[in-house]
Amino acid sequence: MARIKSRKSRARYFTPPPDLARADGQIKTPQRCGVLYAKLYSQELDIPIKASLVRKVTGVAERIQSRILSSKEARTRHNQEDKGPDPRGKKRAITRSETAAIADYLNDDDIPLDKKGKPWLDIAQDAGIDLPQTYHFKPTGYRTIEPQSVLRACKEDKGLINAVCKEEKELTPVQAEARLN
Repeated sequence: MARIKSRKSRARYFTPPPDLARADGQIKTPQRCGVLYAKLYSQELDIPIKASLVRKVTGVAERIQSRILSSKEARTRHNQEDKGPDPRGKKRAITRSETAAIADYLNDDDIPLDKKGKPWLDIAQDAGIDLPQTYHFKPTGYRTIEPQSVLRACKEDKGLINAVCKEEKELTPVQAEARLN
């Protein structure tokens, strides 16, 4: 019988580091750096480095390598520095000054409670706000914004919620008897 020797495990330096060889979904920053450094070495040393060799080391496909090289960004998006609030959000239907006008209207003591309990579009018009019109394709034409837009803007800016006062109604004799029991 042949004797089996047990070998000590040793580091193999021809394999890529674990940070570079990981390719699960989004290409991570070390992999992106590996692609960019391979291109830089290729240009600096005047030696051609094939994309297949870069793929073998970093685990990044050739197609993704060309995207990384064209972007010239070593960092992934979540590693970029913060550039302030995202401007791609939904455009506001009502400005902050208009919500302030609605809040002033609702806080005015001279206005009766019945007028303060109207629907949001009526409250906005009574506060002196020209409501914006939005263009719709089906059916085509301009329409006034939805009351939910006014409610959402007032809730975000001034903390106003839809709290309409309702009159108390007297209980019927059956309800009164049921409560007593």
